[in-house]
Amino acid sequence: MKNIKYIAAAFLFSGMVYAQNIDINAMPKPGPTPAINIAKPNSFKLKNGLTILVVENNKLPRVNIQLTIDRPYIYEGNIVGVGEIMADQLGMGTTKLSKEEFNKKIDFLGAYLSFSSEGAGANTLSKYSTQVISLMADAVVNPKFSAEEVSKSKERTIEGLKTKEKDAGEIARRVDNALTYGKNTALGEFVTEESINRIQLKDVQDFYKKYYAPDNAYLVIVGDVKTSEIKKLVEKEFGKWKKSGTKFAAVEPTKNLPATEINIVDVPTAVQSIIRVGNISTLQMKDPQYFSGVIANYILGGGGEARLFMNLREKNGYTYGAYSRLSTSKYSPSFT
Repeated sequence: MKNIKYIAAAFLFSGMVYAQNIDINAMPKPGPTPAINIAKPNSFKLKNGLTILVVENNKLPRVNIQLTIDRPYIYEGNIVGVGEIMADQLGMGTTKLSKEEFNKKIDFLGAYLSFSSEGAGANTLSKYSTQVISLMADAVVNPKFSAEEVSKSKERTIEGLKTKEKDAGEIARRVDNALTYGKNTALGEFVTEESINRIQLKDVQDFYKKYYAPDNAYLVIVGDVKTSEIKKLVEKEFGKWKKSGTKFAAVEPTKNLPATEINIVDVPTAVQSIIRVGNISTLQMKDPQYFSGVIANYILGGGGEARLFMNLREKNGYTYGAYSRLSTSKYSPSFT
């Protein structure tokens, strides 16, 4: 027993000596650069225009599915929010399944499935991927729009607006977009209670038919799958999705304001102040300087170790956090 105690004491002492020799202020040396192998996707296209990209990766028994509607932002005018209401209907039942049946199937499979006005996304175990892809397709191709569900979505949206009406961050975001892009544009307009109340069932149906279509959509499937099997499944499930034929005009790049503006919104009940600096960027992913820009932004304000955060919070204690964002969106590149 004494020998064991002596050995334990020796280990403890050597550990203390080793710890004392460590310079906790020294930056750790970087390890070797990891090898990054980006697989080339297998691609094919359906007759309705839907492009499918499949990356086979059987390292883990899971599958990720992403549907993206590649179109410019839509100006919704006096019914701003109709796209959001439309997206909220997807997954609320189909012409084949009730809302309860649809949700029960997703829960039983333990999958994640979500929808937006610009697409859909899902994560699942590979053994359930066929069923999840079929459910996503059913929701997208056969949505069951009803006046009752549209009314419920409107109520939820208005309730959400009321909870944010005193939120300084939300107010700053809206004002920033309106000033940067113009309030009568797709990027500058914002949802109000009045615009939501104007939305009717037909508006939702029209938005879906015109803008939620396979003509310029991409379905990306990555994970433990076989391309040959996916092709048969997708042709069966998404092949009936109808084209819209909607033509989009070329997007004119937004111009920066002619001079720097400082705008102040007084919110007496706000417990915090928000400061936003916005600027239109021309940087896109195809630009030779894209990666340099991404790295530069990460150094400036990409996280808790970036310069903005370390200066304004850690050094001076002026704020809870300070960050920067460089968007290289195809339709709205910007820096904030």
